[in-house]
Amino acid sequence: METLVFICYGIAAVATFIAATLKVHAHGYAAGYADGKTYGFADGLNRAKTVKAKDLPRKREAVEA
Repeated sequence: METLVFICYGIAAVATFIAATLKVHAHGYAAGYADGKTYGFADGLNRAKTVKAKDLPRKREAVEA
């Protein structure tokens, strides 16, 4: 019975680690994608690594004529 509990805790730990890794990756990808809409996708991903979001220029809103 103790072995079963140990296996369940192990599976839960691995699943938690994978979920946290995916969450961090998704956050980083979303930030790079948002910057990429302004600068080009690959450049936006690289800028997101080095530049803080508050230092980036804001997106231009469409000017209504």
